[in-house]
Formats: sequence, C-alpha cells, structure tokens
Amino acid sequence: MYDFFSRIYFEEISEESLALLRQQDNQIDFGDAELAKGYVNLQKSVDQVASDEDNLEELAADYASLFLGIGRRPAHPYESVYLGSEKIAMREPYHEVAKIYFTEGLSISDEVREPEDHLALEFEFMANLCRKIEEALRKDDAVEVTRLLNLQKSFSEKHLISWIPDFCDDVVVGSAKLTFYSAIAALTKRFVVLDNQYLNTATN
Repeated sequence: MYDFFSRIYFEEISEESLALLRQQDNQIDFGDAELAKGYVNLQKSVDQVASDEDNLEELAADYASLFLGIGRRPAHPYESVYLGSEKIAMREPYHEVAKIYFTEGLSISDEVREPEDHLALEFEFMANLCRKIEEALRKDDAVEVTRLLNLQKSFSEKHLISWIPDFCDDVVVGSAKLTFYSAIAALTKRFVVLDNQYLNTATN
C-alpha cells in the first residue's frame, strides 16, 4: 500500500496504471469497513475516468491543480508546508526526514526533483522499511525487526499521522470534476490512521 500511494502522489497517473487499477478485484478483504468502502469508491472513480477518453487529460489537469500548486485550492504534498513554522517547503520537517533517511543509509536519486519531505518519498521510506522487516523476518533477526517496527512507529507518528489527514482533507476540498484524487485521499487517510494503530499495537 505504501508503494502504491507513493506512485500515485509522485506523478500523474498513466493510462496503463489506470487500466491495471480497473483489473483489480473489488472483493479484497481489507478487514476494515471504511477502508473497503474507500476502495470501492476508488474503483468507481477509475471507471468514471475510463468512461471518456478526454478524462485522462482532465485527470492530469487535476493532478497539476492539486499537487503542483497551480490551482485555486492546492494541497501541497510537503510536510514542511503543514508542520513547518513558516508553512513553506524545505523547512524543519524536511531536515528531520532527510537525517532519518541518511541514518538508514538511504538517499534520494539525483533524478528526483522533490525534497525529502514530499509525501511520495515519505511513503516510499515506509515501504522500504516494510521490505527490510520482511528480510529480517526471513533471517529470524528479532532484534532488527523490533528496531524497524519502532522506527516505523516513530516515523508514522512524527511524519505521517501528524499532517497527512489534514492534507487528505485539502485534497477532497480541492478536487475538481473527477472524483479520482478525492477517492485516493480518503483511502490514504484511512490507511495511514489504521497503520499507525497497528504499529502502536505491534510495538507495545
């Protein structure tokens, strides 16, 4: 899920990615009624986009309006904008997450033009930790699993749950004719909240 959300927010969705979403099973058992409802709404929004070939261009315009700051009601995908004292990009939270990435031996590719506190990169970091946890489990390294789960919990609390719900609300408010990004935002918000609850349980 973190990989999925990272791709969605990093760049405008392609026709191929939309086609893949249409092929997904609507009967997935999420174990949470609200998350399941959000996924059904996402599938409906994908069908809406697919109903008219002009909608893909409209969806690209929605992405630019919401996340590239050119719309009347943008939802800036940067933690610094929501939590920084000056409410602008590349302030305190940016430096904090950059330090965390560095500590974990991670760096942003030179091809990526976004700062470290971009929503997509924070989600990719969580996905990376999930992969590390899987590897540690295969090695029966309980100490490393515990360390990584605690890191995920800390990162979720300080750098996800602290601003992403507000960001998602702004996406819903700023969404235009198509419902795709408002559906994505609702799904994102619920998932982040649920995963934060899971991490609190798993580390106690």
